Amino acid sequence: MGLHVEGFVNAPGATAQQRLQARSLGQALSQVKEALTQMRQTARLLSAMTARQLQGPSALSLLNDLVIEATLALEGHYDAQVGGTMGGIWWIEARLQQFAWITVVQNAGR
Repeated sequence: MGLHVEGFVNAPGATAQQRLQARSLGQALSQVKEALTQMRQTARLLSAMTARQLQGPSALSLLNDLVIEATLALEGHYDAQVGGTMGGIWWIEARLQQFAWITVVQNAGR
């Protein structure tokens, strides 16, 4: 999806506002990817633990990390500058709705 967002940034006829939004989407996608990568690494650590280790405090700490990473991927983070949540899958989905339409014009060079 990042490739499509990048294509939109470079599309002829895209407004400055749309380009800015597309760049924000690209950054949010990167953040979600990073959170999901961290989740995978944490899950791998948990899956390698023995039953006894899973009962210990280190497993609880890893489970807490997993919840935090999942929450960041889904909900994003609070940004005081905008006074709301930025990034996360829910934020991305809401912003993608704004790209559901674009004006198509004939290329004057043809």
